[in-house]
Amino acid sequence: MTRLTVVRSGMPAPNPAPGETVLTYDQFRAELRTGGLMKRLFRAGESRLLVHRVSSAGRPLATALALHAVSRGSVAIEDADGRRREISLGVLGRWIAELALEPLQASVVSAHVMGGCPLGPDPKRAVTDPSGRHHHLENLYVFDGSLFPTSVGANPQLSIYGITAKLATELAARLTPRRLG
Repeated sequence: MTRLTVVRSGMPAPNPAPGETVLTYDQFRAELRTGGLMKRLFRAGESRLLVHRVSSAGRPLATALALHAVSRGSVAIEDADGRRREISLGVLGRWIAELALEPLQASVVSAHVMGGCPLGPDPKRAVTDPSGRHHHLENLYVFDGSLFPTSVGANPQLSIYGITAKLATELAARLTPRRLG
């Protein structure tokens, strides 16, 4: 997929160009909730949100954050008249910094905190290798819910137990001296 296009409610969906995926805003949200979009994580070369008018689009913070999460390239807001506004990570940072975060004004909670040290073979895209060993710090292993790329959307207890048991058993086998027989 070279481009992901999300179309705001009430906008006509364009015909997809070769390599382009076009989703309505509701489809995009449903795919995010079910994890369907995460299967295509980091495959979009660029992402855009089609709106009625760029000038009245406001700050689509949640959508822009989600588009950045699934895109390797640029993220922009576009309208039918061809107007375009890039949404860089710097812009997102400013939007977040301007949020009202006074006590009792915004609740930030999570029952199952996960992610942060994703597991994978590529040090550019993961913090730990498939054995749970940190890519850049020798003798540091991570065996908890932070190995997942994000929250799984359900109680992660058995998943964490399973991956921890597997990785700890493999590490113990590597560290135990072999008996000569």
